[in-house]
Amino acid sequence: MNLQTPKMSFCRSTAWTTKKPNPTVLQIVVVVLDEDIARILSKPEAVNKVLRALIEAMPQPSSGETV
Repeated sequence: MNLQTPKMSFCRSTAWTTKKPNPTVLQIVVVVLDEDIARILSKPEAVNKVLRALIEAMPQPSSGETV
C-alpha cells in the first residue's frame, strides 16, 4: 500500500503551430488535482474562482520580478 501523498502532475499543452505565438489561439493548461481537493472543487469554474481569489490576495511582484 502506498501511503505517500500523491504529487501534483501538470500537463501543459499549447496549440502553437508557428514559431511566433498567435494571440488568437487558445492556450490550454491542464492541472490534475489531488483527490481531496477534487471532491471540494469538482467543477473547472470553482477551481478558477478559488485561484483568481488567491491571485488577487497575493502581493504584486516588483517590476522585473516573476512569481
